[in-house]
Amino acid sequence: MNGEEMRYDARESVGSGDDLKPHDLDVQDAAGAPVLHGSSEGSISHRRYMQAKEQEAAMRNRTTMIMIVAVLGLMAGCGATARTITAMSQSKRTDVFQEAPGGGSIPAGYADMVIKASMKTPLEGNDGEGSRGPAHGREAYPFLINIDGQAVLWKVEGEKHQLSRYVEGTASHDPEAGEGMKYVLEKKVRLAAGAHKVFFGLPEEPYYVAADITVASGSVYVLEFKPKYWHKHVPTHISTFFKGIAQYEVEFTESLMR
Repeated sequence: MNGEEMRYDARESVGSGDDLKPHDLDVQDAAGAPVLHGSSEGSISHRRYMQAKEQEAAMRNRTTMIMIVAVLGLMAGCGATARTITAMSQSKRTDVFQEAPGGGSIPAGYADMVIKASMKTPLEGNDGEGSRGPAHGREAYPFLINIDGQAVLWKVEGEKHQLSRYVEGTASHDPEAGEGMKYVLEKKVRLAAGAHKVFFGLPEEPYYVAADITVASGSVYVLEFKPKYWHKHVPTHISTFFKGIAQYEVEFTESLMR
């Protein structure tokens, strides 16, 4: 019948008695739509079925478009972040800070500040759980600091770091549980008393965060960037370094040590 495959269902008749005819049987077309030949009800049922299929296809298309837009937005965001980090890696000044010498008193009008940051990555080639980065697991990892236009890129040597992924038979909730490479940055700088803007960036991710600080003459401060990792969802919802950096929390405190 016009190339369509037809299936007859003889469970019910639409006639009565002995006047049942093949064209009166309940049938389906090749698409699975019910068709009741010889009646207007069959035609209406078929149209409703096809309308439902069209709506379903339109919904799938809308979902696909939403996903494409989200991916493009993410890519655009990453591109903007990378451009910002590239711009902030260029020094416009050289007189804002210098690495502080060990010991000795702080000159009048200046303050010392210890900058701390850390990050743990999977070992090189072991990125099966989601975290990927060209510097992950390498011998050194770059941390970018820019204070008021003066930039420095510190490359920190990594050390293999392993914590048990299970504690007493259950999954550890420590985000750094597992074997990986850990990079710990700790530098002391000396800068003039007053207000400053500090930019912290990870060129390899890319990721950055900025903080406004104020330091007083003769004081010592600690500016720490604490890593927060993305979560895994199977078998439990636990943050883990295997998923990569989600963000850094900034903590700025005055040290009691002089």
